[in-house]
Amino acid sequence: MTLEQLDNLVRIGKLKREPPDPGQVDGFISRARERLAAKRSECEEIRSEIRGL
Repeated sequence: MTLEQLDNLVRIGKLKREPPDPGQVDGFISRARERLAAKRSECEEIRSEIRGL
């Protein structure tokens, strides 16, 4: 859903705008970093396998 669509839902009263929760944002960033590190490791494993062929 786009930001414009969300804003429209707020405008017509279907959603309520809330302030961001710093803990939730930190959690999203932490999980994104973990996933990125895992994918980097996966890529390195694949590169090693390819080099070994």
